[in-house]
Amino acid sequence: VEVHEVQNLTLTPKGDIDGQSVITSAGWRAMQMRRDVLGDRSGRRLQRFIQNSFYSGGKAGSIRVVDVRNRQSLNKPVEMSLRWQDSDVAIPGKQMALLLPTPGNISATLVPFTSQATRRVPSVVQPLTIEQVTHLRLPAGMTPEQLPNNQKLNTPFGSYTATYHFANGVLNVDKRLQLKQFVISPKEYPELHKLALMAVSSKRRAVVLHKAG
Repeated sequence: VEVHEVQNLTLTPKGDIDGQSVITSAGWRAMQMRRDVLGDRSGRRLQRFIQNSFYSGGKAGSIRVVDVRNRQSLNKPVEMSLRWQDSDVAIPGKQMALLLPTPGNISATLVPFTSQATRRVPSVVQPLTIEQVTHLRLPAGMTPEQLPNNQKLNTPFGSYTATYHFANGVLNVDKRLQLKQFVISPKEYPELHKLALMAVSSKRRAVVLHKAG
């Protein structure tokens, strides 16, 4: 697994989200992180990278890096801890509607394959596995009216799954992308396009919450 991200989030009664994330990068993805954003010992490049990713996703709050582990230990995964707050994600009341907050690593990987349904030349992808886990604690008494449908697509070159479940006041989302080969032939490309559309659209899943009584 090249990228594993766990988000522990709390939706407040005011409609804000307080969040903590731990992102673990291994293998070539860890090397990329060290090269692109961790070489600056002041931390400014890393903070700028995290903030750009945060605000480009449409969030309107704040984010900061809490800790980075194994920055120099080349034989170990890089583990980065973040703390963030996203304002006004839902209008407070007995009903709330919000887009489920999910990380963007999977959709960012597949966005280049969403615009064209077919291609005449082979497409190049980076083999990798990304796992994203989100735990969203809802305000007391709030429950989802209906969960999004689970998604699953298997192809010869990779797979994508997304599952949703609610228990004990927590809405849980698990997503997994696996790409297993470098080159996708024009014959295989329509399946890559289908997989990309599924994964990118699932980043925008909405849910309606209601409070009993």
